[in-house]
Amino acid sequence: MKNLFPSLDTTGPFLTFTLEAEQQAELIQTYTEILTKQGEDNKLLAREDYRELAEISRVMVGGQLPGGQSIRWRPPGACHKARFMAFALIAFKILAFSDIKEVRDRVLSKKVAKKLEFDEEALEKLWRFGRYAVLFYVPSFLLSSSGRDAAVNDLKLYKALLKYQNVDKELAQSAIATLNRHLWYLAPHTVMFALFSNKVTDDMKSRMAARLLTLDRPESPSLGLPKFPVITAETELCDLVKEASWEFFDAVNSDPLPWLTRPVAEWESNSDFQKVKAFVSTVKVVNDSCERAIALAKDYYKALTKDTRIRRMICQVVEQERREFPGISKKTLGKR
Repeated sequence: MKNLFPSLDTTGPFLTFTLEAEQQAELIQTYTEILTKQGEDNKLLAREDYRELAEISRVMVGGQLPGGQSIRWRPPGACHKARFMAFALIAFKILAFSDIKEVRDRVLSKKVAKKLEFDEEALEKLWRFGRYAVLFYVPSFLLSSSGRDAAVNDLKLYKALLKYQNVDKELAQSAIATLNRHLWYLAPHTVMFALFSNKVTDDMKSRMAARLLTLDRPESPSLGLPKFPVITAETELCDLVKEASWEFFDAVNSDPLPWLTRPVAEWESNSDFQKVKAFVSTVKVVNDSCERAIALAKDYYKALTKDTRIRRMICQVVEQERREFPGISKKTLGKR
């Protein structure tokens, strides 16, 4: 697809996902939020390949780009530049133009008795994956960098996957099994991030606070990994608040009682609340930038040599150089 894409005419119509009206409207709103959302520095959060994925997803669910822009289809790039998004980006581009003969012949066909035959089953499976990706995978990934929304986003995703079992049981159960290993932000300590989320209603925040105030505050911090909760279709954020949730405030050096005992509408006026909100709004809750750097490094030294011993030596030399020259300023480089 990477070699074929530049020769395709991508200026005309393309295929989109067939969705129910309510589902389509919700997704358009979600992708609009992703494309227009700004960070604490007032810069758009979705940039470069993140933005490309959000734009493709929005038009493929039947939406229009902000400002009436036209979609610009870029040729598929290297996987290390997209990492987690690579599969979705490439799948969407194949699906969008899967009615074009060149795509069917060169991407969706296989050799049978020395002849190319169109693989209908492969296309059906790709649409199956694409539907899952545009509904769950892509929006969850693109919204995952928001710390204060982590708990509410994860709970919403889990419940949506439970419901999706009625549509595609095998795929949904596989996704749930994976998610069960990554419920870090639904654990008692971190579910308190939801108190600072604009996506959580005042009523739910009040119920979370009320539940916490009924629980004894531990005298000493708990050790070891947190115990993940069991999530059902009826689980709410307040159900996930436990005694260990108090430890969140100890970790951020906060005294929440002056504002936690007040009505939710008054929380914003408290300086301690604002301090903790600033922390959960900027804290890094994903490591995709590290994943990209690691993948790029692996690609680099694999291209240099196949000898594992030399690869280790390369890594050691780079590590030593980084210690001696931590930056690229003239002052730092002048030490050599």
